[in-house]
Amino acid sequence: MPALLDRAPALFAGGARASSRRDAAGIAFVAAYAACTAGMSMMIKAADPGFTVWQIGFLRSLVGLLPLAMILTYRREAFLSLGWPLLCLRGAWGLLAMVCYFVALRSIPLADAALLNFSAPVFTSFLAVLVLREKLSRAALGWLALAMAGLWVGLRPSWQGSTTGYAIGLGAGVFSAAAFVTVKAMAGRESPWRIVFYFNAVAALALLPAAAATWRQPTLGQAAWLAAISIIGTAGQVCLTLGYERVRVSSGSVATLLAFVFAAIGGRLFWQEGMDDVKLAGMTAVVVAIVGLAAARTEPGKGKSEVPA
Repeated sequence: MPALLDRAPALFAGGARASSRRDAAGIAFVAAYAACTAGMSMMIKAADPGFTVWQIGFLRSLVGLLPLAMILTYRREAFLSLGWPLLCLRGAWGLLAMVCYFVALRSIPLADAALLNFSAPVFTSFLAVLVLREKLSRAALGWLALAMAGLWVGLRPSWQGSTTGYAIGLGAGVFSAAAFVTVKAMAGRESPWRIVFYFNAVAALALLPAAAATWRQPTLGQAAWLAAISIIGTAGQVCLTLGYERVRVSSGSVATLLAFVFAAIGGRLFWQEGMDDVKLAGMTAVVVAIVGLAAARTEPGKGKSEVPA
């Protein structure tokens, strides 16, 4: 017994380091999701305007099904699951978020569409507390407030384009938050590969009628472009799911705001979209908040500093 007590500090320190590594890995996966999403967004904005969002969304979902099916088969994971209602619900939320985002990309600046889409942490934090019974430390709440302030400052100077486009873009953020919380609710019970497979399957089936009604036959080059959109988008969804297996949803969702930073840079480089000092200040605030939130301890139910979001 004394020997065990002597080893306790080292064991505790080892557990803390393992938890810290797991949190860091989760944030890294979510950041990779943000990078994939920003790249996909730029490719969609650059795609031939003759292709409707229905066709792009359908192909983006359909093409991703084959590699995911191969992975599930290789890993000997069942396609069917007792948790299929939640899997389908996550697919429905993801479908709505994807369609709203694709529509917004066609009507407003790239950085603003990304910023609205990734306003999801506002709604995610609320839903995580309401549905998942998570709590946030005061430090995490402070970083979250800074991220939201940066979000607002970054968006406010650029109300260009369609007002409807901005409303639809905000809808993408709301539906993304619902999808994030649903993914977290399944963490540890469902394979990340099965979760993303169901998302693609639900989206492909739901978009098939609209895609067929507006179909335009792509050339070989256009087909390759659309396939690349699908591959990058699917890779992003896998990274998101792997991330939320390792980090709390209220923390990980804020890291998705990195997509705004990547999109703003891409919008400036390829479409000469505005990037003034105010927007730069907002971007900086978001990045600083993500770093701070990743470092904050947000263990549910422990410590006096934890309060509901």
